[in-house]
Amino acid sequence: MSAGPPLPADLWDSLPPEARALIQALRAEAAEMQARVRALQRNVQELQERLNQNSTNSSRPPSTDPSTVKRRPPSPASGRLSGGQPGHERQRRPLLPPDHVQILKPTRCRRCGHALRGDDPKPLRHQVLELPKIRPDVTEYQLHRLCCFRCGVSSCASLPAGVPTGGQGPRLQALLALMARAYRMSKRMVQTFYADVLGVPVCAGQVCASEAETAAATDPVVGELREYVRGQPANGNRSRVEGNTRIGPDSECGVAGGRWRGQRSGTPGGAQTGQSVTRVAPAPRQRFGEADSSQNELETGARPLAIRRAIVCWW
Repeated sequence: MSAGPPLPADLWDSLPPEARALIQALRAEAAEMQARVRALQRNVQELQERLNQNSTNSSRPPSTDPSTVKRRPPSPASGRLSGGQPGHERQRRPLLPPDHVQILKPTRCRRCGHALRGDDPKPLRHQVLELPKIRPDVTEYQLHRLCCFRCGVSSCASLPAGVPTGGQGPRLQALLALMARAYRMSKRMVQTFYADVLGVPVCAGQVCASEAETAAATDPVVGELREYVRGQPANGNRSRVEGNTRIGPDSECGVAGGRWRGQRSGTPGGAQTGQSVTRVAPAPRQRFGEADSSQNELETGARPLAIRRAIVCWW
């Protein structure tokens, strides 16, 4: 509705004030009704689209389809066997650098029994992977308290620089927070895993305390990383929906797949100066320390995802 009079100026001026007021009221009511009609039309369109949904054009299961829905006929059999097809690239487990090598040679021919000598330039490599025996590395610091023969005051030794004041080191604490947050294990499951696999006794309260200490230690890194990612062109000028999470300029998003190493100092809970840092996303090397030679820049091809503070940990 325009702000000017609905009639020519001379005709509008000739009308009595009561008529003008009535016309203005009718115009306002008509504008309100038009807005209602447009809103109702949008609601009808949304309901119609929802009503037309079925298993062929949405994520609804086929059991919710009405009888009028015609399902797509099954595709005819191609005649090929399941699995890898002839000519496809072979996929195999990559070989790792061995820690121990055993050279095995046949002594006699499998046909005639004659003695065999020589070497095979390309032997068949069979690797067996095994975990080493896991046991905690316990370092005990015995702090002696000695009494002065002169003044009689007792003095106790202090821990060396870099020794955590708590009962666990930075790697053990990082693994505990990683399992409880990133891997979504319950406190009891973490407690059982530590006792059965690692041989380390922990309690549920210690798991909660380690989570809080890890989050507090990595909070400055997460804040700087969030500000850096928000300033990138890929995240500042567009927004999109990925899965059930909306990724946009106002969301806390990062880049997965980045492994950066640096230094942190003054971290609570046992993280000491010089410990390497593993982060969820790459960060500027001038702000977070030296990066790996293969990860000097932000990986532009990685997939954005929401930052979770709990999975940012140091190793």
